Amino acid sequence: EDEGQLLERIRKSRRETLEADHVSTQMLDVSRLLVAFDSADCLRRSVDWLLDKHEVLWVDNLFRNPSCLGCREMRIGVQQRLASTGGRSHISELRLTLRKLCEADKGDGLRSFEGLRSTLEQCGVRH
Repeated sequence: EDEGQLLERIRKSRRETLEADHVSTQMLDVSRLLVAFDSADCLRRSVDWLLDKHEVLWVDNLFRNPSCLGCREMRIGVQQRLASTGGRSHISELRLTLRKLCEADKGDGLRSFEGLRSTLEQCGVRH
C-alpha cells in the first residue's frame, strides 16, 4: 500500500469519527508505526498507557475481530498537537502486534498471504 492509498483509506474509514470529534479531515501528515511485542501482556499494558496518556481517536481491535486476511493487531489512531507549528495536529496510526505474528508473515507466510489477498480481490472481497 503506497502513502497515497494509506491516506485515502484513513480519510474514508475515519471521516465520521473525526468529524464527530471535531478533528480536521484535511490531514496533511500521516504516519504509521508497527510495534511488535514479545508478550500479549506487554501489548495490553502499552494500549492502556496510550489510552491514558495520549489523545486517541480510534481503536480497532483486530485480535478480537481479525480481517478476512487473518490480520491480528491493534490499530490505534493518535493525534498529536504540535505547539511549534501553532497548534497544527498530526495523526499517527500505531499498529501493535506480537513478534511471533510478525515472524510468521515472512517467507512462506508472506507468499501465502499475498496469494490469499490476490484471490479475495479477484472475488471482489474488500479487506
